[in-house]
Amino acid sequence: MKRDDPEALDHVLDHITPIFEGGSATDMDNLGLLCEPCDTLKSKSEALRANQARKRAR
Repeated sequence: MKRDDPEALDHVLDHITPIFEGGSATDMDNLGLLCEPCDTLKSKSEALRANQARKRAR
């Protein structure tokens, strides 16, 4: 697909509430679009929370 704006950011499909926090993997209401930089920040934050939860569960 040709882009009209070569500087436009790509978007990523994202689970609004992460599955590990009880979000649905199949509910369309739990899906949204994020630009790649925002998705990267959100993913890092979610990974940190998941790691902290695993450590607390030990």
